[in-house]
Amino acid sequence: MEETKTDPRVLRTRQLILDAFYALIPNKDIKDITIGDITKRATINRATFYAHYADKYELMEDALSQMFKDSLMQKLSCHAELNRATLTGIIVTLCEFHANFSKQCARSYEAMSPISRTS
Repeated sequence: MEETKTDPRVLRTRQLILDAFYALIPNKDIKDITIGDITKRATINRATFYAHYADKYELMEDALSQMFKDSLMQKLSCHAELNRATLTGIIVTLCEFHANFSKQCARSYEAMSPISRTS
């Protein structure tokens, strides 16, 4: 049976990995978080991690994307009309998201460099 991104097992495992990553971020700089730290916290093995992510930078990119989407969904209605107020809300949410994570990003600039070069 081929697993897809909508397979409940895949979604559950990805969420375990993301939750482990979120739990580690407040305690360690991103550059100091290892795959071993993530897999131990997520109670999975390394092969499972690598079946979902190429490395911790891909995980970090996915985590940041998910956090931004969650922030956006909290602020905006799914049925919002695309108008000046909606666009303003999107920009405000982006600025707030950036402000909330700027200290972490500054602290871990070296770790985030590979992502910024590929984006």
